[in-house]
Amino acid sequence: MSYKYLLDYRANKMTLPPGARLDGVSGPALFNPTATQHHALGRPLEADDGTGRLWRYSKNSSAAALAKCLMAQSSVPVANWTEQTNTYGSAGAIGDKTVTINLATTAAAHDLAGGWLSMVDATPAVALGDLYYIADNEVGVATTAGYNVKLYLADYGGLRNAITTATQMTVIKNPYKDTVVVPAGAPTSIPVGVSQVIVPASYYYWAQRRGPASILIDTDNVVVGDIVGEATTGGVDGAAGLIGDATDEPTWGWVMAEPTTAQTDQPAIVMLTLE
Repeated sequence: MSYKYLLDYRANKMTLPPGARLDGVSGPALFNPTATQHHALGRPLEADDGTGRLWRYSKNSSAAALAKCLMAQSSVPVANWTEQTNTYGSAGAIGDKTVTINLATTAAAHDLAGGWLSMVDATPAVALGDLYYIADNEVGVATTAGYNVKLYLADYGGLRNAITTATQMTVIKNPYKDTVVVPAGAPTSIPVGVSQVIVPASYYYWAQRRGPASILIDTDNVVVGDIVGEATTGGVDGAAGLIGDATDEPTWGWVMAEPTTAQTDQPAIVMLTLE
């Protein structure tokens, strides 16, 4: 179980050749979201056509459909999965390929597959900062305090340093799992990319992260060459706004073609630069 779930889907980079079909018939369903999963979340897809476009395979959350031309973000980190003291979990030795972590809020089976485990306040200190890719997890089991969640590490070498029941750990989901539209004016996680189609709730889709893309412009008038991203004065979830100082606000890219003069809430062509 520990590695099978992660390896059910290929994660290596795909290349989209010029002239390839994009409807899922003989290539990736770039413009056709699907109810079933076909790739590992986060799998990159790069266009081999000189445009520089790149997408990442993602899953929309169950909360709502994702409208087209909007920026999506990772799910909001669960507060009770951060800096959790492993009091009721288990110690781990070097080479262990499973870790049982105690969390204040439970996790469903497979919730953390493709996610990350970090040693944030480690005992012993040598483990501080160790980061592990999670292959899979079992459903949390209630304990005296919180829930014990068994994690399977994707690294075949297992733990690089021992941990104890005093070790504090943080776990997060795969950033491309259960994505939501970026809240207007105040992102609550990292941007994952723009969808060029409407994505139903809980469907899988390709989020564009690099290259020319259509993205809705919020209340700002923008011109070619402007830097756009998450503007703090934004009024439309997922829409891009004018960035006055790229050091202060998250930047998504540069305007290549502006919306109709004096019009807002319309898409512009933006050179995305998320990676």
